Amino acid sequence: MIKLLPKLIGSFVSIFGLALLVSPVFAGTLTNISVDLSNPEQGENTYHTVSFKTDTAASLKYITMDYCKTPSGNCVAPTNLDTLSADKGTLTGFTDSGNWTLDVADDDNPALEHSTGTESVSADTQLTIEMQDVDNNSIAGGAADCLNDGESSSDTCYIRFTTKNGSDAQVDIGTGSYTVVTGVTVTATVDPSFTFVVSGQNTGAVNNGITASVNSTYNTLPFGNLSVGTPKYAAHKLNVTTNTQNGYYIYMRMDNQMTGVYSSNNIDPFGAPSAAWNNPVAWVEPTGATPNDNTGWIGANTTDTDVPNWASASELFGPVNATDNAVMTKATADNGTYSVYVTYALESNVFQPADTYTGTVLYTATPTY
Repeated sequence: MIKLLPKLIGSFVSIFGLALLVSPVFAGTLTNISVDLSNPEQGENTYHTVSFKTDTAASLKYITMDYCKTPSGNCVAPTNLDTLSADKGTLTGFTDSGNWTLDVADDDNPALEHSTGTESVSADTQLTIEMQDVDNNSIAGGAADCLNDGESSSDTCYIRFTTKNGSDAQVDIGTGSYTVVTGVTVTATVDPSFTFVVSGQNTGAVNNGITASVNSTYNTLPFGNLSVGTPKYAAHKLNVTTNTQNGYYIYMRMDNQMTGVYSSNNIDPFGAPSAAWNNPVAWVEPTGATPNDNTGWIGANTTDTDVPNWASASELFGPVNATDNAVMTKATADNGTYSVYVTYALESNVFQPADTYTGTVLYTATPTY
């Protein structure tokens, strides 16, 4: 028995020594892992920002980031992922970020490498790495995808992280996931919208230096009784609400000439010398001496300075005739708060036959979409 003791002790030492030789070195586990994509759409060029917390204090030389279809097992890169053009972006948590470079020679397996040595990193340090100009993988909805679940709207893939020291030995490992998606096409048609409102104005309303002498409504201009040689004024307020991006015009015309009960009697458009809608002039008493021939006039004024030749037209008038004359215009959309005032003037001289006269003024609204 005593003779066997040295052999037993020798065998025990040999076995114990062998156990020491094969004892594995366990890497720490990275925690708080996240992968953020600035643009998660499939196939798009984007920034990948990865972040994790270290488990082990070490002098780090490498941080490898292997893009894989699965979280474990054989690593197959996601379809059409491209990191060959990736650049290092912002690094957070590092004390020597200027000496870390991004090695992209191994496509889909970029690695951060300290170019001059190592950096001492404490345990529980949150490190963040931004990689710019990464092309996201594609989604095929089949075996080519990471999940291979037949889903075409999104696909989830993985990045396996390993931190290594200057001896290229593992320090910490961990796995994070990221999801690419199919862009959702959103469509809508905005219908054209246009509302034109005519409002009456009360006696005393002053627009462009002209004071209304009668009340009007949206569909009447009741001048009432006229005294020879004394003009009367009636006004309308115009408002437009529209989403047209190319503007609109509002035109005015005398659709039915003002005629009397006796049809041979009529009121003519304002006919002062040189008066025209594109050349408004000051109001004057009708100049005709033959009944119904420039012995009664109707004219109008617009406050819209965007109407051609009406930029400075205080107390000026143009003829109200059978022509569509612009009284309001705008080159863009209108929310309805922009108001234009059209003031009508009516006067007769001593040669105008006594009668009751009626006519019809029409507004025409013309948007351009």
